[in-house]
Amino acid sequence: MDDRTFLARLAQIPFDADAYEKKRAEEAAAKAARRPRVIARYLTDAGKALSDPGLNVTVTEINHDERGGGVYATFAQCTGCPDGEKFHWDDGLYGYGMTHEESVERAADRARDWAQGHAETCRAMTCPDAA
Repeated sequence: MDDRTFLARLAQIPFDADAYEKKRAEEAAAKAARRPRVIARYLTDAGKALSDPGLNVTVTEINHDERGGGVYATFAQCTGCPDGEKFHWDDGLYGYGMTHEESVERAADRARDWAQGHAETCRAMTCPDAA
């Protein structure tokens, strides 16, 4: 098939702009659902002393495609030091009378507790000059 024939056939295919926009919106929503979601931040002791909100412990829910896009873990990570913890929602309780939502909330509660406790005592500061 030469280029003219191809272009002539292509011009005959109807273009549905509404369907195209709907598909783009669905893809954008699916991509947004896979992004990590920050659910809490706790200012560290150093952050309070220096009035630096960048020194905090961030609690984040992470999605995982292999599990159908659902949250598989909640992370608590300090920005001032390398400390952090991962709290899986499937820590042996899911399937034993606890719903998925309850497991996710339990992991989030545990992560918040860890993050708050760490933030109250962490005096570490990031050092941009360190390599």
